[in-house]
Amino acid sequence: MAYLRINRARFEFLLGFGISDDELRRFFMDKRTPLIQKGGKVQNVPRGNGARIQAVASLPPAADPILRQWFSVNLSMLDPVPVNDVVETFHMYEEANEQLPEGDAKRLSRSSLIHLFSENPPQLLMDFLRSPMGGNAIEPDPEPEKPQMPQALPEVAGSSLLNPALAASLVAIVDGRDPDEFVAELPPPLASFITGLHAVRENRPEEVQSAIEELENFEKSKALLADYAARYTKAMVSATPAASGIHLISLDDREQPEFDFAKDEIIGFCTRDFPENAVFVRPFAIRKENGSFFSLETQDRREDIFPISGDVMAFQGREYPKQPKKNEIGIWRVSPNPGTDRHRTNYHLAGVKKAQVYEVRSVPFKSNEPDLVRGFIKEQIARECTSLVNPLLFLLRDGLILGCPPGKDLSKDEGFEQGLPSWRALGAFRFEGRILVPAPLPESEQYECETLASSLKKFLSSKRPDSEKLTKAQLKYLQDAISTGEPHLNATRRARLLEELNFLEESEGAVELLLEEAMKDKHITARIDGLVQAAVTEQTSRKTELTEEVAQLERRLMELKGKLAKQEKEQKALPPSLSKAIKDSAVKATHDAVGTLGQVLLFKALMDNLGETTHAEGPLRTPAPTFRITEPRATPLNVSLKALGVTSKHARALEIVGDLAFSAGLFLVIEGTAARLAAEAWASTNTNGSMVLECGVGVTDVPVVAEIASNEPRSVVILDANLSPIDVYARHLIDNVQRRISNPADEREHPRILMSLSASIAGLPLPRDVEAVSVWVSLESNVEFLDQEDVQARLEYMENEEADKSWASVLWKPAFKGLMTKLKSLSAEDAALAVSVLEADAHRGDRAVLN
Repeated sequence: MAYLRINRARFEFLLGFGISDDELRRFFMDKRTPLIQKGGKVQNVPRGNGARIQAVASLPPAADPILRQWFSVNLSMLDPVPVNDVVETFHMYEEANEQLPEGDAKRLSRSSLIHLFSENPPQLLMDFLRSPMGGNAIEPDPEPEKPQMPQALPEVAGSSLLNPALAASLVAIVDGRDPDEFVAELPPPLASFITGLHAVRENRPEEVQSAIEELENFEKSKALLADYAARYTKAMVSATPAASGIHLISLDDREQPEFDFAKDEIIGFCTRDFPENAVFVRPFAIRKENGSFFSLETQDRREDIFPISGDVMAFQGREYPKQPKKNEIGIWRVSPNPGTDRHRTNYHLAGVKKAQVYEVRSVPFKSNEPDLVRGFIKEQIARECTSLVNPLLFLLRDGLILGCPPGKDLSKDEGFEQGLPSWRALGAFRFEGRILVPAPLPESEQYECETLASSLKKFLSSKRPDSEKLTKAQLKYLQDAISTGEPHLNATRRARLLEELNFLEESEGAVELLLEEAMKDKHITARIDGLVQAAVTEQTSRKTELTEEVAQLERRLMELKGKLAKQEKEQKALPPSLSKAIKDSAVKATHDAVGTLGQVLLFKALMDNLGETTHAEGPLRTPAPTFRITEPRATPLNVSLKALGVTSKHARALEIVGDLAFSAGLFLVIEGTAARLAAEAWASTNTNGSMVLECGVGVTDVPVVAEIASNEPRSVVILDANLSPIDVYARHLIDNVQRRISNPADEREHPRILMSLSASIAGLPLPRDVEAVSVWVSLESNVEFLDQEDVQARLEYMENEEADKSWASVLWKPAFKGLMTKLKSLSAEDAALAVSVLEADAHRGDRAVLN
């Protein structure tokens, strides 16, 4: 669930259509720190509009007040659609399984968000937004695919750092476009640097400062960005970089302008439709004679210029001038009504629209994909033809802007025959999440995206005055013209004709004729022969390689057969009893993978010893372990652990877990590459020193262990404890630990017992009775540290429920009870660290299953 427990898919739909990328960007700039404090995972500011929408929809419930407060202030709409109409329209389209037109989707979504972020959201809207999303809902424009990027940013120069997303971002900055859509997958520091550069050029000081702060650990890059910002700001008054695409115009809201009725114009939208008693236009901006724009988005600013309501009445008559339609946006001159009565009809439109206002729609294709561009525009126009009240402009991925030629129906292919007007750059302003371009537009260029059939008709218009279908002679002429390259057939169109000729429905037999003519060309036939010969050579070479590989495998097979025969001969020479024992161990190893493999190696070591002593006719001797006494050292444990590659926080957590295990009277089992060193360092912190026992393969009897178990005040360290069966050679230690746990009233000082595990192939799994009284830690676990509140809830759950497949699942119940008592006595911070380590090593349960 998302904000206020509404359906996440619906919330993402509303955000995608109802909020502009600039508004979402400012939200994260303003509220990043409070969101982090409430548990939002926005330490790295999300890049790209899609990533920002997902981040907002994923915020925890604790962040709901932050969302409501910011959007209720910064999200505005002059005439939001009533809640009943919003819900009814959404239901109507979902029940019919139809897509909402994009214009309606934007207006309804923004209206929904205005109501949703109000102090008391309407219950009707909340019930609707909490229901599953159905129907064939239109999706926001997808962001282009971005390649996977490395997650680190070394401050070195090298071609290895150049990748498509970085290159596209740099080109966008040079073109004056926002690189936001390309930086979503870049490493956070690199994304911050790129967005900081663009913010400098767009004169966004707050965003520049935020980018500099995010580069705190990259001093050179931080200094470079700060220096560039200072230099660019200083030089900005004398030069303005040229750019392509849409250039956003700022609506000045710093001071209230004087309105000249003879020269100035309003930009507004119609709030009522005919045949209402009166049609009104609500201004939201003023265009001065010098071309500057002033904002009238607040009611106070509107009423200062047009008292008492802030609205302007349209026309009195019903025939001419033509009344504007509801939601139509335009540019008008205004005249005051005669008389002095203060009434909402004090002002009226002075005449028909002075200029159009165009709404911009994004097209997810580039200008070098004319067929995809045409198909997208056709679909948009066909879907919205009944609801459009303002003309459209289409912004392509590479910044080219396309218009709709007057009198042409772009829902059909014929509307594209004369091409579309295009512009490299246009000025625009944002209004309620939409991008609007005010007329007049500059002189346009021509963009060709007509169908292939239209191109052929234009090309052959002088060659076939009557026929609606191409003749074979005309097709032959067309192919000749393409190959010769007549001057009036440009390169782009020629390439399209060559690529798509086989898709032309009118060209019956064109493909066959083209192939027949092509095969007569000596250059083409030579090229085909060359490709065939290259393929034959490649296959021959491949066959030779395969033959050599087969020969090598056959030789290897013969060698293996010889080794097998030799081993069978040696096997027959062994005593029958020893041979049977080894075979039985091998069979058992297939059923008990890791454990039995270690036992087989142990058994082999014993058999080797048995063979040596049999010839000497002496007694069988088992290997003796090595004991040594070590003195205490002053080096703190966390320093020793950090030297072994453990992070500071992880080292502190391990130290807490060790103290916890010792105070509860349990074994502390350590595993990892440096487990031996860590165990010795741990034991050296005991003021009485430590006794270190080196365990080897084949140890079965250690008489001194019985004395250690009851009288040793030092720490006891068993290195490589699993190379021999610990339940055999250390039985006294295990019994003593079990007695201590079952008798918590015993206050005598007992030795702290640690053991390191060997990752050798001869290593045995620890027996169940040892696992049941042990706390496991790993030096190499990837620990995800938990919040204190989560840990408290987990401890309560574990006391009241069965801890299935968790770190406590293999503990003996008295051991678990004693450990929980010690855990609850820790501070909340230490308990969180301890449980984080214990849960990170919860896979110990898998080892118990192996046993």
